[in-house]
Amino acid sequence: MISGASQVVRLHGRNVDTYNVQGASSAAERFDYDYPDQELKELVVEVIRLAPMRRTAAQ
Repeated sequence: MISGASQVVRLHGRNVDTYNVQGASSAAERFDYDYPDQELKELVVEVIRLAPMRRTAAQ
């Protein structure tokens, strides 16, 4: 449930070395990924672009 001006963007790690690993003890182990600063900067541009759509959809 989203109320007010809240907006959530969920990022899924993309660790190619562990995504298909056999015997992983948890999903966290499979998705362990540290987003580089440049990739986060690119994502911020998209989040800002999508923000007005969220406000429109909530009304």
